[in-house]
Amino acid sequence: MKKLGEIKKYIFSILIIIFLTLISNIISLYKDFDSILLYIKNCNVFWLILLLASILISLTIDALIVKMFVNSYLKNYSFFSALVTNFIGTFFNSIAPSFSGSGQIAKAYTLSKQGVPLRCGASLMVISIILTEIVMLALGIFTLFFRTDLLTNIGGISLGRFKLSLYPYSITAFFFNLIIIVLIGFMCFSYIAQNFFINLLASVLKYFNLINNADQLKENLSIRMESFRIELKRSIKNFGLTLTLAILIFFKLVSRFSMPWFIGMMLNGFNQNTFGNVSFSGFINACLMSNYHYLSVNLIPIPGTAGVSELFFVKLFEKFYINKKIVKASQLIWRFFTYYFMFLISFLVTIFYKFSPIDTENINYDYKTFVTVQFELLDDKSKSFLKKMINKNNNVQKIYDLDSFIEPDNEDDSNFSEMFDEKNNKKRFNKWRVLDIN
Repeated sequence: MKKLGEIKKYIFSILIIIFLTLISNIISLYKDFDSILLYIKNCNVFWLILLLASILISLTIDALIVKMFVNSYLKNYSFFSALVTNFIGTFFNSIAPSFSGSGQIAKAYTLSKQGVPLRCGASLMVISIILTEIVMLALGIFTLFFRTDLLTNIGGISLGRFKLSLYPYSITAFFFNLIIIVLIGFMCFSYIAQNFFINLLASVLKYFNLINNADQLKENLSIRMESFRIELKRSIKNFGLTLTLAILIFFKLVSRFSMPWFIGMMLNGFNQNTFGNVSFSGFINACLMSNYHYLSVNLIPIPGTAGVSELFFVKLFEKFYINKKIVKASQLIWRFFTYYFMFLISFLVTIFYKFSPIDTENINYDYKTFVTVQFELLDDKSKSFLKKMINKNNNVQKIYDLDSFIEPDNEDDSNFSEMFDEKNNKKRFNKWRVLDIN
């Protein structure tokens, strides 16, 4: 079983989620609770069925993404295994801040216990993050240029006499995500840019005493950049698979992001004067607004974004429905299906699935482990060789050109490992481009 400290950490996270959820719902619902229950009681069953169908479609596509990717390594990987793996990832995502990568780490280790090489799980982890971010940013750019009215109508939070608009924050969150993905792409093509931005970030964080070990941060970021660089090359090489995965991710997000529209239809909460009107335009509006919701709350360092997600939903969709009572009823239904229900199912799967990583020793679902899993993209002998070369230069951390670490065509893993015979690598080491990040 997991160490006692890790179990306490999970329990503490769940207690925080419960506390913040209760507080946010009490504040939001206490005056209108009876009216909200009446709306839910009188919902349209036909649209409820379509809402459930959209959830099933999302889960199915998510499992297909894992299955298709793993099948490029192992042909006999099943759809059921992929579905279970995603549920386990959902559980760990639910009890940790979204940006921590806990869910992706859990999925990678679940795959390894299912017999899939951890390197494959690490590769899936990286490519999923990159493609999902690209698709969401594409939707965000479309909204910014063609549907600005959706953003300018986002509500605000009242603090006494003051009203804090969430519109500037949502735009800032979008541009923050955009800058990050653009910088990653730029650094993948330039070691000079990588050197500059890693040094700059470490220096700034160290200056404001936000980190204790700048060298460790540089090393971690450099490892992550190498994994991104490797996945970029693999994605270009396997463009057909990459494009297919991107299309599947797009439809998965659409099925999830459209849920507020299906809920509005279910509650009869639209008219021709609302953004969520009974039309295809209302469907698109729901997807675009939900996308900004995710980009905004994803930056909040709270487990499961508890409390914040509910509040932001209400303010984001205030003008999407006929009145505020339907907004609150929609928020309750939306949060139930997207979080509470999924949390319960994924918790049971995580506890009872025989290949669950929850009883795996020495795994912490945090940033450090996230970097460790990304390091698994490299071959075992290549990692050992790298460590030896770095240890010879204790005063200077170095990052190497890992082109030759990528698995070659028509060669199995044994031949791939033989490339790193230590006797033949001293000349190769001297030919590598060295990046000094101190």
